[in-house]
Amino acid sequence: MRQNGDRQVTNWEQKGVVQAGHSYGNKALRGSDHFGTILIDILPSAEIDLERFWTPWRMPYILSDKQREGCVFCQKLIQDRERDRENYVLLRAQHVFVVLNLYPYNNGHLMILPYEHVGSLEELPFEVQAEMMHMVSYFIKLMRQAMNPGGFNVGINIGKEAGAGIDDHIHIHVVPRWKGDTNFMPVIAEMRVIPELLDDTYAKLKALIQEHPPVTQAQ
Repeated sequence: MRQNGDRQVTNWEQKGVVQAGHSYGNKALRGSDHFGTILIDILPSAEIDLERFWTPWRMPYILSDKQREGCVFCQKLIQDRERDRENYVLLRAQHVFVVLNLYPYNNGHLMILPYEHVGSLEELPFEVQAEMMHMVSYFIKLMRQAMNPGGFNVGINIGKEAGAGIDDHIHIHVVPRWKGDTNFMPVIAEMRVIPELLDDTYAKLKALIQEHPPVTQAQ
């Protein structure tokens, strides 16, 4: 952070990411505090010119009853395979299964889970851990072919304190990323997110799985 006249300039400005004093939607950047936090003024309603983000696929989650009985992942498993498409189950392998996230943070957001209902990685035997990582690699390769992302976020949240929404059945998130997609900066940059329907994503990935199956013994 540096001084510019009587105003502090943020690191964001130094890097050319944002411009102080510029109106981003209904927000005007006016510098930062001594911690480097970006300070934003909300403009009067007459000056509001908002870009809208339409994310209707997240509304069922917002309205849903967060009190659940049983494990939502295990409930998918005990249902007939004929309902795998309805449940967005992409693959049942020897030790793990793979599902699309019903409320994705980005197109193609999927989760890799063990059949065992456990909450932490060290509770799993070696062969299950190994297959989970193999599936991470396999689906990264698959989604590069299907969706051409620029990168991926891969991660595990173990425990509610670490941010796990469902903490009693461990799962690995694999999230494809594109330049200017759904991170913090597109909001400021007034860029839009155009989501692909889950059914379309499922059909696209399922077709590739059938064409190029993973090296694993399916259940």
